[in-house]
Amino acid sequence: MNNNDLIKKPSVKKRDHWMSLLEQWKDSKISKREFCQQAGINYARFMYWQNVLRSPREAKNNFAPVKIVSAKPSTVEMPQAIQIKLLAGHVVYIPTTMAAQEIAALINLIGNSYA
Repeated sequence: MNNNDLIKKPSVKKRDHWMSLLEQWKDSKISKREFCQQAGINYARFMYWQNVLRSPREAKNNFAPVKIVSAKPSTVEMPQAIQIKLLAGHVVYIPTTMAAQEIAALINLIGNSYA
């Protein structure tokens, strides 16, 4: 079973109904909200069906162009140490070069000493 099998597809009757409503809206030349109000349709549901039934060609045109610019070297300097202020007011400075496991062990030791 693939992911497409898990997606529930609307019945043909439902699709036809909403396609008809969408066509009526396009022919009406009024806003979507106004059409929904006049037709007694929930606006959010109308938008959902418009999204579901839009043609694949329309769906492909939803992307905005993006200009890729080459990355510039960062001018921000990395801190030399991480500063941890303890509840008792003490400050512990941990070098950024220290391994994550060592930092975790140190924090565990500090936490146990205040427990």
